[in-house]
Amino acid sequence: RDNQLVGYGLVIGLAGTARDITRAGLALRPYTEMRVVLEYIRNNYSESIEVKELAALLHLSVSQFERRFRKVFQISPLKHIMYVRIRAANLQLIATNDTIASIALDCGFYDHSHFTRNFRKIMGVSPREYRKQYLG
Repeated sequence: RDNQLVGYGLVIGLAGTARDITRAGLALRPYTEMRVVLEYIRNNYSESIEVKELAALLHLSVSQFERRFRKVFQISPLKHIMYVRIRAANLQLIATNDTIASIALDCGFYDHSHFTRNFRKIMGVSPREYRKQYLG
């Protein structure tokens, strides 16, 4: 008779797991330390950003900061800044009718050709072609 009740919502046992959260915290620590830098870049990508400014946010030398950033994200801080700027430009290209030159300046590029060269290198197409693909 007891065998017939198994599977009908009766509790027949209890199981649990334990996890050492100290190790999990240590694994996430490099990312949380870099959070202030990532936020700074996200909030200031349209301005000129120097690596020494970012290093100062973490009270590190430029070389220490660059090594740590590359270890955590597998790219250089300057390349990350470039990617943030290109992502912002992507959004503006499809969400606005602003000129490409205007978008370039809004996204922190010093001129239209610098923007177009870097955009093509990362996205594989020119900003004009990218816009055309999404807007028809």
